[in-house]
Amino acid sequence: MITPRFPSPLSASLLASPASLIPASSDQQTSSSTASFADVLQQQLTPPASATTASTTPVAAKEAAIAAELARIRQQGPVNRSSEDSEFLLKHDARLAAIFAQRNAGGKISADDEDYSQRATGMVNTFAQLSDSEKALYDRAIASGNQAAADAIALIALTRIGSDTASSANGSYNPRHTAITPENITRYFSSSIQDTDGSHATRFQALRDFLLQARQA
Repeated sequence: MITPRFPSPLSASLLASPASLIPASSDQQTSSSTASFADVLQQQLTPPASATTASTTPVAAKEAAIAAELARIRQQGPVNRSSEDSEFLLKHDARLAAIFAQRNAGGKISADDEDYSQRATGMVNTFAQLSDSEKALYDRAIASGNQAAADAIALIALTRIGSDTASSANGSYNPRHTAITPENITRYFSSSIQDTDGSHATRFQALRDFLLQARQA
């Protein structure tokens, strides 16, 4: 069985709230990452005297330094990320900042935005495991207000990370090649990932019902 590494509820962990990425107090963080960026930026802004191309202008050099720093922060991932690095991400990634603002305001986040948010913050990119049609299904669940069904789709994406084989009450199967249908939810997905309070079972039931209603529509 796959045991999830996040507490319930899913929406507070798997989908990564901004509060979980930005530490409560910058006083508790070191300034090493900021100093490192300052050093890189200074080097980029001081090109060799022989450089004459547009790529060595101060503006181009600053953009290159910012891009390099964003790549460094994302590569390290969100665990133990400093407040300075978190603020840098939001300051220099307009789309990510907009997604965070929308989530903080209780807005609906699309599958594509969840996918981007995971990649932009260096999280495990579970949403990359969903097909376009599965992302569209996620968006329909969100649009209808069925957060439980959407969370179940996110759980299915999680089962597809790391291996082509997952266990279930009805034997092993390939979660990456198993379609999201009411039958497969019952036979495979619902018993592949477990929690301690039964909330995942509620989510999978919500998704199964959502799919059955769509068939009848």
